[in-house]
Amino acid sequence: MIDRATRWPEAVPVSEITAQTVAKVFVTTWISRFGCPATISTDQGRQFESDLFISLNKLLGIKKIRTTSYHPQANGMIERWHRTMKSAIIARGNSTQWSTELPIVLLGLRAAIRADDNVSPAQMLYGTNIRIPGVFFEPKKLDKSPESYTSDLIRAMENATPLKCDHHGKHRSYIHPDMASCDYVFVRTDAVKKPLTPPYEGPYRVLEKQTKFYKLEVKNKTAVISVDRLKPAFILRNDEVYDPLTCVKNETAPSEITSKPGQMKSMDKNASATKTRSGRIVRPVVRFAL
Repeated sequence: MIDRATRWPEAVPVSEITAQTVAKVFVTTWISRFGCPATISTDQGRQFESDLFISLNKLLGIKKIRTTSYHPQANGMIERWHRTMKSAIIARGNSTQWSTELPIVLLGLRAAIRADDNVSPAQMLYGTNIRIPGVFFEPKKLDKSPESYTSDLIRAMENATPLKCDHHGKHRSYIHPDMASCDYVFVRTDAVKKPLTPPYEGPYRVLEKQTKFYKLEVKNKTAVISVDRLKPAFILRNDEVYDPLTCVKNETAPSEITSKPGQMKSMDKNASATKTRSGRIVRPVVRFAL
């Protein structure tokens, strides 16, 4: 767990990730210390989508936002912090008993100065530094007296404003231009799949379009999918026929359409015959229309 404003992290080792265990840890670790948050963001784990966790949020007056599937960028702050925490545990050199190293690792991460705003999560939360082992300090940084340092820190905290990250959200995935007008889309499968498995599933019907996600009808259920995993699907309606030479849609050719689905009817071989400069008569390959 991590606070989006101060970036104060909490991590609790558990033996199972059932809904009851996760809800209990959330209450005893976060809510008992900092109170009820207004909004929380989670992934689509079954423990977060359970009736128990939803009822807990309603009881505490918490609005829950869930990310789209296979899209960790939607909750990038905690996903990126996982890498930092794992690197710190590895640096301790006791990966087999990592749960015993976790409190010291959290102490160091909470007191670490961030490069973007030059403050630590502890300073953002408490307004002052937390006391840590002396080996963490550098003597050249202790020139100022504690009184002046505290005054400067309080003044800086009073004038603190949210930082504007210029690099955040600059990376944009390619989105097909026809996504705005399509009624059906294919969904990319980002899960681990067997060899020779198609990379996309579908097509699925679009129910609602948003800037960052689409609501789709997937197997008679509503699914929210990020636009980064979608591409448009072009489906031929029953009243449409495409010319085999020009690939232009022709909706005024009812004679080429059969009334029974699955029945094939061949197109006229002489309808599109052309004459070359040498005088030869060239006929296109025989095509069939549904």
